[in-house]
Amino acid sequence: RHQMAATFEADYKYSDRSKYTLSLIFTRSSEPSFDRNVIQASSNATLAAINATTGLPTGNGAVLPGFTATRTEIRPVAGSDFDISQAHWTFYSYNPTATLSGENKLGRLSLDYATRYSYTHFDSGTGKTGKGKGSGGQLTMTVPNIGFVLDKSDPDGRVFTQTSGPSVYNVSSYTSNLLFTKRDSISDVPEVSANANAALSFATTFPSSLKTGVSFRRRGWETHQRDPRRWSRVAGAGPLPEVFTPLSTFDLRQGGPRVPAVDVRALNEQISNPALWTEDLVYRAQQKYVSNRNAIEEIQAAYLRATTKIRRLGLTGGVRVESTEVDGYTWLKFRSTTVAAEPDPFKRAALDYGDVSNHGKYTKSFPSVHGTYDITANLKARASWSTSFARPNFINLIPSASVNEANQTVTGANPGLGPQFAKNIDTKLEYYFKPAGVISVSYFKKDIKDYIVTQEVGVIPFGPDNGYDGFYEGYRFFTNVNAGSAKVKGWEFDYRQQFTFLPGPLRGLGLAGNYTRLETEGNFGGTFRTTKELTGFTPRSANVSLMYTYRKFSGRVTTAYTGQIIRTYNANVAARIYRKPITTMNMNLSYRLNRYATLFCDV
Repeated sequence: RHQMAATFEADYKYSDRSKYTLSLIFTRSSEPSFDRNVIQASSNATLAAINATTGLPTGNGAVLPGFTATRTEIRPVAGSDFDISQAHWTFYSYNPTATLSGENKLGRLSLDYATRYSYTHFDSGTGKTGKGKGSGGQLTMTVPNIGFVLDKSDPDGRVFTQTSGPSVYNVSSYTSNLLFTKRDSISDVPEVSANANAALSFATTFPSSLKTGVSFRRRGWETHQRDPRRWSRVAGAGPLPEVFTPLSTFDLRQGGPRVPAVDVRALNEQISNPALWTEDLVYRAQQKYVSNRNAIEEIQAAYLRATTKIRRLGLTGGVRVESTEVDGYTWLKFRSTTVAAEPDPFKRAALDYGDVSNHGKYTKSFPSVHGTYDITANLKARASWSTSFARPNFINLIPSASVNEANQTVTGANPGLGPQFAKNIDTKLEYYFKPAGVISVSYFKKDIKDYIVTQEVGVIPFGPDNGYDGFYEGYRFFTNVNAGSAKVKGWEFDYRQQFTFLPGPLRGLGLAGNYTRLETEGNFGGTFRTTKELTGFTPRSANVSLMYTYRKFSGRVTTAYTGQIIRTYNANVAARIYRKPITTMNMNLSYRLNRYATLFCDV
């Protein structure tokens, strides 16, 4: 991986009360070559029937009886497959950014303002430059109808054992799903933003101030694929070349026969041979439309905030108002022209696809109030009531649609999708002890509404202005809507201290620790979930740091623990995806050589 960054900044101080800044940043990242291999053995979740007389399995059930939580044996029936998907890709991006800002102080009035332009370009594809230009791609291949055992009693040991069917270690066994795909995925994200803030302090008995500001942001998103192409292996063309990707550390540790993950770069000389590969021209013609998605988001916001300190009591309160508007368009297949009516696949795609646009707008306000109280010189209480939000993923606002002809349904994007909105209560008690330390305990509660869920929202109307060029009349329409809710409550304990009271070199020791515990529950359109079923939250986490400073030397060792979290929820318990608990350790060491240079090492 390579990364380059260039920055330029100029400050102009017009007077002691006025300053202006121009900042220019350019970053460029590239991964000119990386491989991604996905290998899996899978089957249908159907239980095999056993003949009472012979004791042998019958029918098409895949899973043999006698399975346990860690061991499953699969029969060699339809759907019991061994799949390999290997890809060789490249990635490039660049991002120029320019910011012009200013600050002015006019007595008790302070002003600051800024305008910014940014443009981000992403290119993920088969290789842009050098000897390997265009040599990448993705290959899928399958060995069908195999029997195997999955034994996960030792995840670091041998999990997969084949029991029947063509050998998955022989490249000639891969006779199904042989597809080779090339494409360059391009995304461009231009963004313009501006903001201005004004703060006024008052000469009153109790220190008080008032602050207000406005902001604007306009962001675009355009994504498409450049020259996407796909080939399928000709039946009887023979096995793929035995040029395999390098073995991983896990493979080397396991030993035994290797899985024949073919290096896709070995296929580039073959794809022009019609005796070996046949290009799917329909895929090439349609991807021009399928991959093209565009959207523009504009956000206008304003806020007002007041702050005061009345002896031991500190108060801050205000409100922020945001208005969001989204416009987008994409291409959707409206008809299926027959080959007899138009033999040319590119002309046929032009007839079948039409552009679809959408528009959405919402305005939300977010009030909050925060307070602090000095109980004693060392004991402080904090409490706040606030509202916050999380925007939907921008890509989910871009128009798209998938059509199920059999069920007469259309699933599409919702440009009017609003943010997930939360009302928060936070309380904290802090105790400061000399010469340098604090211990605190916090309790927090969040009531989240407008959770994003997928629901049926109506029927596509009749007529040419139904949003789908008159097609799909009467089809049921599904989309993401703000219809769910969740409750989160938890405790947090925090401790940090510098042991400056210790003698000699031990004065540089310091210790810090944190523990957080969450309890959650949610209602997603009638589906109720509890802590272990709610995505987006970490129920248990903790960290501890030991720090040391002595003269020119400093060091820190940090251990962090994150408990098990659910990544993907499914009503079928067996289909849920979790991330295991993770414990990480970081060590940071540094030595100041002189006032100009510091030597450091991070592990």
